Amino acid sequence: MGTNLGTKKITAVVIKNLKPTGKEEWIRIEEGLYLRIRKTGKKVLKLMQARKMNLEIREKIASGIDPLQEKQREKKEQIEAEKVEMEENGWNLKNKTLQTLLI
Repeated sequence: MGTNLGTKKITAVVIKNLKPTGKEEWIRIEEGLYLRIRKTGKKVLKLMQARKMNLEIREKIASGIDPLQEKQREKKEQIEAEKVEMEENGWNLKNKTLQTLLI
């Protein structure tokens, strides 16, 4: 998947100078990390953010944490906290429409 820039060191300047090819393209930054360039030339991830996110995910996996399950758990906890807050403010959450909106 994607283009490999070979041994060229990937820097913000190299990424900035990448030109769109008229089609969506994925540029390989390092093992398991790609930069998506849209047809318009918009670059989806910034280099530092992508590397930081990749490192965080790899560290979680190495310590036995599934990042997807963690994200799903956090979302569920957030929804539950919002429900409690709404109930404290007098909302009737027995209403099916409100329950659907919170999911």
